[in-house]
Amino acid sequence: MEKPAAAKMKACCLASILLLLSFYIHFLGTSTLRPFSVSPNSSNPSLNPFVAWNSSQNDFLSPTSTSQEDSCRGRYIYVHDLPPRFNAVLLLPCRMLTRVTDGNMCQYLQNAGLGPLVDDPEGLLSNGSWYKTNQFLLEVIFHEKMKRYDCLTQDSSFASAVYMPYYTGLDISQYLYSNKISVRDAAGFDLMRWLSGRPEWGRMFGRDHFFVAGRIAWDFRRQLDIPTDWG
Repeated sequence: MEKPAAAKMKACCLASILLLLSFYIHFLGTSTLRPFSVSPNSSNPSLNPFVAWNSSQNDFLSPTSTSQEDSCRGRYIYVHDLPPRFNAVLLLPCRMLTRVTDGNMCQYLQNAGLGPLVDDPEGLLSNGSWYKTNQFLLEVIFHEKMKRYDCLTQDSSFASAVYMPYYTGLDISQYLYSNKISVRDAAGFDLMRWLSGRPEWGRMFGRDHFFVAGRIAWDFRRQLDIPTDWG
């Protein structure tokens, strides 16, 4: 018989997957991800995850535009321009993005986080759309997807949701094995201090905010504030 704790964990994971799928269908179903190759030396910040991304006014739709209003109504998303220490800086030591992964992780940042193309010398795979994707790079992939979302807005009052591009999984992976709780929690507290001073947060006290985590829920679930407890 399955233990209650295991059953609860499975239910939590299933609920998280269903929530992410429903969000994708509602907000991102009509948006496509156009992969590209990147390197730490790229001179184009918009195509380089190693450089903090800042969009210009022209990158966003105006909610008052009559040509876009109907198609984007209820789908506008505002993206926080977080300090780079919460995303881009975390990618700089790309060789060891996660402690449990062997080998060089830099290769997996290619193609907007999808990774290098799968070798297909016999031409069995269709459209050259198969990638060697690393399981821990969901946050990067989603962020790159959001940069190309059709209904971004600079006016958060029109937004149905507010996205925080915080790479929380890549951040916590550096400190999961630390015996200092303050070290594990430092970035989270820093982010909350930053958000609490933003008008977008104050409007609904964060109830319309979301971010994506590229690790299992267990890595973020700490029951007791003691150094031996995981998470």
